[in-house]
Amino acid sequence: MDPSCYKDTEVSRGLNYHYYLFPPTDGKPTLLFLHGFPSSSYDWNRQIAYFQPKGYGIVAPDMLGLGRTSRPLDAEAFRPNLMAKDIIDLLDQENIDKVIGVAHDWGSITLGRLSILYPSRFIAFAWLGLSFREPTSTTFDLEKVMALFKQTFGSETLAYWQFFNREDAPAIIEKNIDSFIQLFYPKDPGCWNPYMVAPGKTAQWLENNMTPGFADYLNEEDINVIRRSILDGGIRSGLNYYKAVIQDVDLEDALNLPNNCVIEQPCFFAAAHKDHVCTPAQSKPLMEKYAKDLTTVDLSTGHWLQFEAADQLNNELEAWLQKKVNGSYV
Repeated sequence: MDPSCYKDTEVSRGLNYHYYLFPPTDGKPTLLFLHGFPSSSYDWNRQIAYFQPKGYGIVAPDMLGLGRTSRPLDAEAFRPNLMAKDIIDLLDQENIDKVIGVAHDWGSITLGRLSILYPSRFIAFAWLGLSFREPTSTTFDLEKVMALFKQTFGSETLAYWQFFNREDAPAIIEKNIDSFIQLFYPKDPGCWNPYMVAPGKTAQWLENNMTPGFADYLNEEDINVIRRSILDGGIRSGLNYYKAVIQDVDLEDALNLPNNCVIEQPCFFAAAHKDHVCTPAQSKPLMEKYAKDLTTVDLSTGHWLQFEAADQLNNELEAWLQKKVNGSYV
């Protein structure tokens, strides 16, 4: 990713966003890439390398609390409505009217809120791994949600949130950074069961500084960028994605959102079948419920499908764009 393509802008609530920008050519649309935790816009380097030379415009921000974007310490700053408005502010700064949203992990939550609040700004939507999620207008109880997931899907999928909610979590992660990277970007996706989805296991991994090795799908540059992105500004702000849910900061906004979340634009969903957290069993039914025009592809990867199966994912995305979107943005 060309460093000269990065810019910074201040959004309407006074926060700085750092973002990659490349204008479209040959009449192609612009792709808006929204990454998740604990990442940065670098997550999309393999997609940008594929789509940029083909003439697609690129907007890829470092999301709030991560990369070189502002890192607020108050979980209230991570309300989905506010983060969605940040993205619209960024697009407005660049006079970009319509985009195709492509999102992964927590970026998928922001994209979902954008689809509800600003549908006219989007030509189409692509969710990777984690699907569209309907807003929740009830209070969040982590223990009850874990028990429900255990009953419904067979594991306490959000067990690692218990550790992320601890006051000492940032210090432990930063002290054992390579252990954290090797857990979060696992060499074997199967290690997430139990070390992410069983109570106490995430803390055990990190406090014991377990380092079974870096994933084969990450090269040395990838690892250095991930490590530097986390350590340069610290991880405390990024953990607010989880704390914001636990603290119900979205509850009032969710109660005032439209009841109809059906998405009219073409939607793409890539299911990661070795992901023990963002499982297809949870995501596929939601995509089928809310997307009127849905294309689903199945990938035999863990959570990081944009790294693990970059070529296949890029080809599938391009095929979908050519079939569903070609010409509709002109």
